[in-house]
Amino acid sequence: MEENKTTNPEENQTQAQENVANQEGNSGNQPTPPTPPGEENKQEPPKTNPEDGNQKPEGQSKQEDSKFAKERHERDIKKAKAAGDAEGYKRARIKSVGGKNPYTDTPIETDEDFEFYELQDEVKARGGDPNKPYEVEQLRREKAEEARKKAEEDKTQQEKNEERASREVKEYLDEGHTQKELQEYWANPKFMEFASDLLGLIPLKSIIAKFDKAYPKEDPNAKQQAANKISTPGSSSSLTDPTTPKKMKDMSKEEFEQFMKDVERGKRKIE
Repeated sequence: MEENKTTNPEENQTQAQENVANQEGNSGNQPTPPTPPGEENKQEPPKTNPEDGNQKPEGQSKQEDSKFAKERHERDIKKAKAAGDAEGYKRARIKSVGGKNPYTDTPIETDEDFEFYELQDEVKARGGDPNKPYEVEQLRREKAEEARKKAEEDKTQQEKNEERASREVKEYLDEGHTQKELQEYWANPKFMEFASDLLGLIPLKSIIAKFDKAYPKEDPNAKQQAANKISTPGSSSSLTDPTTPKKMKDMSKEEFEQFMKDVERGKRKIE
């Protein structure tokens, strides 16, 4: 009867280590060393590419993640603000705080929520307490008054601009020009480009005078006269040298007859 053998885990591990040691230094197609117990399901985490904007560099900490995200949000906020993109600015601001008001820990879902968060943030930036409703309301009223004054200033300036434009148009028409002439200037893209930086700085009639000097108009009468000069028989451009009576006496009968035909056609003349 064979004696029962009890398996000793420590002896098995020692034997496995000896097998690995015996295989070190061998080249060629050697068997893969046995995997220690408990290591079978462990896999090396995939390496990431630091240049990939969607993946973080290998070994990057949570603190670094937070730092880079904050910098990215700040760039997006500045970019939208510089472009005058109100909606883009709003989205970037909300995203920068994870969609929640950090002072109330409530979601920013409406325009009112966002406005309240912005007011709280500015109160804090001014050294106040963003969690005191009185300070937030005081800032809101201050901003509302600033907006009202600006709207009044814009309205006043617009009215002044309209009054000035009407006065300058009247001055131009009083000089004998017509509404039709004025409309031709307004419909001319070249004139509008020329006048864009001058309107409101110098009178309209001065702008038109400068434009006419820079881009002279063709005289339609002169153009028509030139056309008539070419097409009208007997014009000076189609005449040969004038013929004197003395020259006529020296002509043969055939030359004289041809000469008279040319006179009738306006090609020759008698001096």
